[in-house]
Amino acid sequence: MDIDCSLKGVLGFVRNEIFGNEISNEMKNLISEDFLKDLFKLSKRHDVAHLVGNALEKNGLLPDDSQVKTQFLKERNMALFRYEQIRYELDRICNALDKAQIQYITLKGSVIRKYYPEPWMRTSCDIDILVHEEDLQKTIEILQNTLDYRYEMTGNHDVSLYAESGVHLELHYRLDPNENSWAKVLLDVWASVKSLDQPRCELKEEMFFFYHVAHMAGHFKAGGCGVRSFLDLYLLRKNLVFDFDKLTALLKEGGLDKFYNSVCAVADCWFGEGESTPIVRSIEDYIINSGMYGDMRNRVAIQQKEKGGNVKFLLSRIFLPYSQLKFVYPKLQKYPILFPFYQVKRWFKLLKKDSRKKSVSELKETISGDNEKKKRVTKLLKDLEL
Repeated sequence: MDIDCSLKGVLGFVRNEIFGNEISNEMKNLISEDFLKDLFKLSKRHDVAHLVGNALEKNGLLPDDSQVKTQFLKERNMALFRYEQIRYELDRICNALDKAQIQYITLKGSVIRKYYPEPWMRTSCDIDILVHEEDLQKTIEILQNTLDYRYEMTGNHDVSLYAESGVHLELHYRLDPNENSWAKVLLDVWASVKSLDQPRCELKEEMFFFYHVAHMAGHFKAGGCGVRSFLDLYLLRKNLVFDFDKLTALLKEGGLDKFYNSVCAVADCWFGEGESTPIVRSIEDYIINSGMYGDMRNRVAIQQKEKGGNVKFLLSRIFLPYSQLKFVYPKLQKYPILFPFYQVKRWFKLLKKDSRKKSVSELKETISGDNEKKKRVTKLLKDLEL
């Protein structure tokens, strides 16, 4: 099945579900078992299968007693279940932090979903909350002791914890750990909050919007981002009341103004009245197979360019620097002398069955990947000033 045809199908059914757009007769005439299977694969990869499936069901386009109908409706039902689970856990967390008088900010899907027709339509894999770094340990203890959250690991910008229900919490103590222009803007994020009567705070609209664009850019540089991110962007532009001049200033300061204009052009083309331009088509080509969280081939192409070639990239993947390894093995932060031991331990981990396939795929792509594709990827990021 033509990938362009599948993308048009995904976008068409998402527009029907979110905005009430009519489904064209041309699209209805494409409905077949093979087309629906391709539609499911692509929409699931971009975390919009629940929207596509609900639109197909409402329009009577899912064959009765078919496997693909079961798959689509399972995704829709799972989205409803995940929303209720996350809503329940978020309420528990907020109540606990309110009671402890700890300042916090809810991020990402927990905020964006109010701009969707129904909140369950905006899926989330986890809950994202930001606290002051000095409150981090106290917050972890409260979640463990009062809500029975299980500590998983500390990363370079957040801590992973899990509820007994399996819901994942990303407890952020900074928003972007990288050394780039937009990360520097996000360092001062606490100066851009609207304080409420309770410890729960909200980001000012311009900073919230900026953070969404910066988060998209981060995923983009890591290999791609999905259709859902562009849908979020379109809904924020249409529904969020913000000062455009202030947002523009933040985007320029963070070096994201060119990227912002380009991804807005894609969102307008997909969900509004925008036209398909060369930059829109280049971005489509880049992200269509990347799915929601990026594509290994795109990521390798980008990192090879950044590291200065295949050999330097391979060495950087084999010999992980202390600045990264300490977050893979948090004990290193307390005992840096163990760095060589954990370097070797990581090598053995990469040879295990679960990691070996991924490592081999990355190695093959590094050595013999599509050079023309790599050139297109690096040119695109240069054009977007990333």
